[in-house]
Amino acid sequence: MTNKEAIEYGKKWDKAIESRGDTPFSEARQFLNLAVKALEERIWIPTSEMLPEKYDSYLVMWRRRDEEYQDRLFYEICEYDPDEDEWERIEQAGEAGAEIVAWMPLPERYEPKEK
Repeated sequence: MTNKEAIEYGKKWDKAIESRGDTPFSEARQFLNLAVKALEERIWIPTSEMLPEKYDSYLVMWRRRDEEYQDRLFYEICEYDPDEDEWERIEQAGEAGAEIVAWMPLPERYEPKEK
């Protein structure tokens, strides 16, 4: 099962549980909604399909534009500025530059639980 199929499956079951109106299943619905959200946030988004809507840091997959490394993919955290339609410069790409091929949001920041 792919992530996209799992997302659709979770949404389908959420609607089925909701239509029953059973209170005992409210925790199951919360779990399904949380699982669907997590899967949706962990999917690579090709830059050819969509770019981020807000200025933030993202996990990106990129490749160098020179022929020597064209078939290798690299990962890095980069900032994107939608007003400038621009990713921050990737230093490792050298003079040839980098092509961002996909991106995804970063997970929520870790917050330690207070004792």
